[in-house]
Amino acid sequence: MTITSKQKKIALIVLIVIASLGGLVTGIYFGVATIPTQGYVLEEGSGRPIADVSVTDGRNVVKTDKDGKFKLKGWHKARFVTITNPTGYWTENYYQEIDRKTKEYTFTLKKKDVDETNHTFMQITDTEINEKGVGDWFNHLKKQVDETNPAFLIHTGDICYEAGLKQHIIDMNSENMGIPVRYTIGNHDFVKYGRYSEQLFEDNYGPVNYSFDVGNIHYIVSSLAYGDYPAKYTFGDVVAWMQNDIANVDENKRIIIFNHDVCRDETGMVLKSGTRKIELKKEGVIGWLNGHLHYNFINDYDGILNISTSPLVGGIDGSIGGVRLVDISGNAIKDTYMRYTDYTPDDSEQGYGWQHKLSGRNLYTDPVLVGNKLYVGTMDNDYPRRPVFACFDISKNQNDDDFVVWEMKVATSIKNNFYIHNGMAIVQDSSGIVYGLDAENGAKKWEKDMNLITYRYSMSGIVGEGDKVYCGNSRFVYCFDIKNGNVIWNTNIGSGEPSPYKFQIVGEQLIVGDNWRHHYALDKNTGKKVWESSERINSNPSVISYKGFIYALNSNTILKYETTKGKIVDKYEIKSNIGGEEHDYNFNVGSTAYLDGNIAYIATNNKGVIALNMDTMKVEWECTTGDNMIYASPYSGKGSQGVEASIVVKGDILYFGGMDGKLYAVDKKTGTKLDEFIINAPILSKAVLGSINNQEFIIVSDFEGRVTKINLTTDGKFIKVNN
Repeated sequence: MTITSKQKKIALIVLIVIASLGGLVTGIYFGVATIPTQGYVLEEGSGRPIADVSVTDGRNVVKTDKDGKFKLKGWHKARFVTITNPTGYWTENYYQEIDRKTKEYTFTLKKKDVDETNHTFMQITDTEINEKGVGDWFNHLKKQVDETNPAFLIHTGDICYEAGLKQHIIDMNSENMGIPVRYTIGNHDFVKYGRYSEQLFEDNYGPVNYSFDVGNIHYIVSSLAYGDYPAKYTFGDVVAWMQNDIANVDENKRIIIFNHDVCRDETGMVLKSGTRKIELKKEGVIGWLNGHLHYNFINDYDGILNISTSPLVGGIDGSIGGVRLVDISGNAIKDTYMRYTDYTPDDSEQGYGWQHKLSGRNLYTDPVLVGNKLYVGTMDNDYPRRPVFACFDISKNQNDDDFVVWEMKVATSIKNNFYIHNGMAIVQDSSGIVYGLDAENGAKKWEKDMNLITYRYSMSGIVGEGDKVYCGNSRFVYCFDIKNGNVIWNTNIGSGEPSPYKFQIVGEQLIVGDNWRHHYALDKNTGKKVWESSERINSNPSVISYKGFIYALNSNTILKYETTKGKIVDKYEIKSNIGGEEHDYNFNVGSTAYLDGNIAYIATNNKGVIALNMDTMKVEWECTTGDNMIYASPYSGKGSQGVEASIVVKGDILYFGGMDGKLYAVDKKTGTKLDEFIINAPILSKAVLGSINNQEFIIVSDFEGRVTKINLTTDGKFIKVNN
């Protein structure tokens, strides 16, 4: 069929109409057509124009002229006109929704009479509330705000879901906090609501991409551009806006970026989308702060601090919950530090043999005593970091110059166990650096970098057997020769989340716990995967080997594995009826169980320690501790009575430290408390027993970084008289 000239014209007109309608439909979908906007930025009260204020429609960015006027050409996804609040001013009304009928958008800013060249801001993240509102952690947050009076409070995402998004802004806002409060969108904040997944966030919190200035710092709040539902604003949109925003930043200012997740190019710190590229270092970025991982860590990438913070309640990986404060001096980050939820440390009760304070904090790192040499490691979630690995000669007097034999600073932190064998000390830094040290003098014999993915850094406890040591995390596992650091084998399991899990050797297998995923058994000689569990596990998936089976602690249950193929043959929900009331137990702690005959002594997050008969799977007794001073177990909080420390046994007495800051001596047959020593700081690592000159003692390392020696009576109780 021949198409006539008239038909061609009609077809062309139809195409034009369809294209026009397509643009109109796009505009209607996103709530506004692609139309230019204009307006003014003025000083409140005087009405004076404010020049050089950046204004954006979510893509384009312009500055106000000498008359305070701006003009934006429009963007088809634009919903708001948003200003970058300039230094020396502030307004809560920093954005206005675009309306077809509005001809001009006027912003009035209140002048601030305070010099904020040096200032502090506070970060919280992943509060994940519901319609019931904020939890007990809010009291801690408000106390920290009142005490520190930060310039602003930033929430870095996961508010969470529809109910949380509607409620959070009611419970925590600039008015009731007494300081400016700003929010970042998280992956669980993309919800099925309205016309697009960010709409509910925008309805309650405003734009997902915006910026503001305080002192000499330009702060960028950005969307991660993905979530539980497809995003309206793509990663390309975020990069395009950010590029335009940065182009308008004063060259004397430095930039800090808030996002829910880590930078996509975490080591290079470069954002790319199509032909667009932002080299963050070159653009003056000095910090990237995020949540999402429920994990505390800080890295320095060529002057850019990459900072991850856990929720105010326990982190998924066992990180301690809290708020983060960042001190700004001029155009630099002076320091950053955590304020842990509900934590108020104090001096230990008197009567100990000696006490020595190390820099950093003890997390899940068990001290090791070899002869008279005591080895202790610490971590540090603050910056500048000060974590160390130290060796003491406990036969010396604390005031002797050679009491501390040697001390080595590590790159990031020691967050779990190390291995001492045959004159070597093998220490794994949480960033994945493994040190082979001379145990006598601390001299470095070798060093290996396992190149772990940062957001899957290691909290896993390494384990050794002879001259082999197994290191890594729940994804990357290495076997090293301790004499020279040669890699015997390494494997990439392919997934993995941080966890305070300790690698365990069961026969010819190395058992690896992969937080929120599975257990794996690797052939300890080759690294090849032998089996993988069929059921997902949570938090601290430690195991007990008993009568040819592996029993895995999993939240409030225990899974029974067949050892050769990892098949789950039984599952036990552990409950008891102690005191006439039904009790259940939460095993999400960093402790490993202690097996004595057919009785397993198991730490919990809610009922201290229990004795479990492995033949009957019945609880013989429970020994409760006091309320936690801090929170490590995922989503724990007020009312937790946890034990993160593993148990040490001498005769008929169990010794363990509690999250309530006490060291306990307990009758292992009955669970009766025989004695306690008040350390006044949480204890998350196993105590160590020893004897010098017929004097038995116990040594404990606490969350304050204090190492304390307490002498014992002949019947195993604590001596509380100064020696």
